[in-house]
Amino acid sequence: MELYEILDKDCCSVAMTARTKDTALHELAGLAVRNPDIAPFGVDVIYQALKDREDQGSTGFGDGVALPHMRLEGLSRFLVLIAASKAGIEFDAIDRKRVHLFFLIIGPAEKVNEHVQILASISRASGPPISRRSCLLRRPAVCSTRPSCAVSRRVWTPLRPSVR
Repeated sequence: MELYEILDKDCCSVAMTARTKDTALHELAGLAVRNPDIAPFGVDVIYQALKDREDQGSTGFGDGVALPHMRLEGLSRFLVLIAASKAGIEFDAIDRKRVHLFFLIIGPAEKVNEHVQILASISRASGPPISRRSCLLRRPAVCSTRPSCAVSRRVWTPLRPSVR
C-alpha cells in the first residue's frame, strides 16, 4: 500500500489555525470527517480517540513532525491526511519543539500490522528538515522533487490545486 493511495487530499490543509495541542486534535478531527468513510463517526468521536491516544504518550516525534494515529472499529480502509501549521503548535514533542507538520492516520481496528507499516513509512518519508521546510513554505517545485518528502510528486501535485 502506497501512501498516495490512502491520502485524502480533500482532508488536507496547509493553514491550520490551532494554537494548542487540544485545538490541533480537534482541528485534525474536523479535517478527517471530510472523508465520507470517517464522517459517520463524527468529529467528537474522532477527537476523543485522538485525545485518548495522546494521553498514552505524545505522537510528536521531533523535528517539527507529529504522527497522531488511531484505529476505529467498523472502518474498512485507512485514511491519511496531512496538515501544516506555519506558526507551529506546542504538541509535547520529544524534542520540545513546535510541530509544523501533522500526518494523521486513521485505520481499521483489526489491521494493526498495516497500521504500524504506515507509521513507519510516513516516518521514513517525512524526510530531513530541509525537505519538510520546503513543503511548509509552499514550495511545491522543491518539495515534489525530493523523493524523501512525504508530500512527494504523486501526492503534492494532485493535492496542490485544492490545498486549504
